[in-house]
Amino acid sequence: MIEKPFIVIASYPKSGNTWTRIVLDHMIAGTADLDLTSLSMALYGKSRRQVFDQLSPAPASSLRHDEIDALLPEVLRYYAKDLERYQLIKTHALPIGQHGDFWFPPELVAGVVHLVRHPFDVVLSYANHRAKSLDNTIKLMVKDDAWGWANKTELGTGLHELMGSWRTHAEDWSAELPMPSITIRYEDLLADPTTHFAQMLDMVGMTYDPDLLDEVIAATRFEKLREREERDGFREKPEKSRAFFNSGRAGRGASELSKDQKRRFEEAHAMMRKFGYATE
Repeated sequence: MIEKPFIVIASYPKSGNTWTRIVLDHMIAGTADLDLTSLSMALYGKSRRQVFDQLSPAPASSLRHDEIDALLPEVLRYYAKDLERYQLIKTHALPIGQHGDFWFPPELVAGVVHLVRHPFDVVLSYANHRAKSLDNTIKLMVKDDAWGWANKTELGTGLHELMGSWRTHAEDWSAELPMPSITIRYEDLLADPTTHFAQMLDMVGMTYDPDLLDEVIAATRFEKLREREERDGFREKPEKSRAFFNSGRAGRGASELSKDQKRRFEEAHAMMRKFGYATE
């Protein structure tokens, strides 16, 4: 049994969360040969819902969102009892649930990897993922009460996630947390994956082979993931989306968004500057 088995990967959607999860999945398994169909679901979406329904005193469908928030930490404590290796938890939610506490039991979290990406680039990728227009996606990204997997009253197929706006999400996850955490810009991870993935592994105290990390990074570069998705499919691709692994490049948003579209992120400018992002 691992004393602190959970590794939380937190990000606004389309900010490198899945890539990070794939790399860490390989490192936990100790191999560079995992395919997309054998990846863990990182207790996200439907898999978190299944665990909750199996271990909770009442199924999620019979509970309010705030009741689920209050029960989830205890469900995860019970789930963690028999874990013999690290368990990834993927989330796009704000760190604090409606019950006022951290979503995941801090005493069981080895560390939080928080990824942040320039919102202009997030818009392009998230619009493709949602099969919605850029304007529709910007409207969602500036809402402080934006929801993922569900809305304020309905549950959906996974457990609800209150994401907030890009600004509030970046602000809350980069603040001081009750467990070890690291904030990494997607752009920096893309430019130097070896350094930043090593920082993640060091933070959570995972013993690893540096040569294996190099192999895993080489095997999971974006173009290779896109090739594997085209060949084998990817169960996490939304039905209406052209592809899950679409571009992955940094900097496209600055040239592809209009001045008016960029202007709608005005309230996020302070956080953008904090992370070194241009606001126009």
